[in-house]
Amino acid sequence: MTFALAACSLPGGAPAEDSRPSEQPVVATEASGDQAAALDRYVAAVQEQMPALLDQFGGMYSEITAEAIAPDTIDYRYVFTEAVDAAAAGPTFDEQKPMLQTLCDETLFPEMESHGITESPKVKYTYLNPDGSEVWTNVFTSE
Repeated sequence: MTFALAACSLPGGAPAEDSRPSEQPVVATEASGDQAAALDRYVAAVQEQMPALLDQFGGMYSEITAEAIAPDTIDYRYVFTEAVDAAAAGPTFDEQKPMLQTLCDETLFPEMESHGITESPKVKYTYLNPDGSEVWTNVFTSE
């Protein structure tokens, strides 16, 4: 069983240059607001990249979104086009945890920090079936 796992990455784990937020980094200060506001701005920038990311997967997902979970977490949500057996898919997803942690450590966490999410940034991946049932989820934390 093979699944494309991504958030700012291509199948195979290579970072996707065109899926990173394009706006300039925002440093959290009194003038620019708190971390939750920085997270909202970051997620809005990431969300703009979702149509291009969705196109990269050739119909595997019907929807890909990014949602803010204040004050420190971005949740990448993938909805499969066709139902997936969660019990069968779980081990496949679990095998990808080290690759996803590396992606977070090397790309996403530094990017989040440069946008003002500096206190314990987290990345959550959520994969759902078309009916909304959860296939797999995991939260990756900054070390």
